[in-house]
Amino acid sequence: IALHGVSSAFSITVETGGRVDHQALRPKGGNLVFTSAGDHTNLLENWRDPKVDSQFDVFLVYYGNSTERYEQYQRAFRWTTRRRAAKIQNFYTLVWRENRQLLEQSDYVFMLDDDIMFDHGVSDINRMFAITREYNLTISMPSFDRQRSYISYDTTAHNPAPGLLLTYVSNIE
Repeated sequence: IALHGVSSAFSITVETGGRVDHQALRPKGGNLVFTSAGDHTNLLENWRDPKVDSQFDVFLVYYGNSTERYEQYQRAFRWTTRRRAAKIQNFYTLVWRENRQLLEQSDYVFMLDDDIMFDHGVSDINRMFAITREYNLTISMPSFDRQRSYISYDTTAHNPAPGLLLTYVSNIE
């Protein structure tokens, strides 16, 4: 659906009286945004906004070199760690293998490149999750603007047709 409009020691378990509280791991709204990010991105300005109630939490894996930037990410997002690997490898190791309970507590996972920026930031991310939930979609992605994005597959390009909310496509990226 195209919608228009660390180390291995890292763990995010929460202990409560000797028992793991898996519900405490549930991301806000049941929605998890996962990314690997470096030093040269504007996601801090785009993916969070104190004036908009985000309906998601971010799990960010930092691969850059700046201690200051890493600390900014730690303050901004619920789960942050350092690890130099590609996004899919980081997700597999840190979420799928080592913190599966987080995945089990998430209704939806939005895996984003750190250079994906939204016209309306947090509101657009919230909307992405809301549309996915409303239409009971198993997998979805936002469409890409032809003027500002690299288009790998024509089916993922934004279609500005009036009233168009989503289209069913044969592939996503």
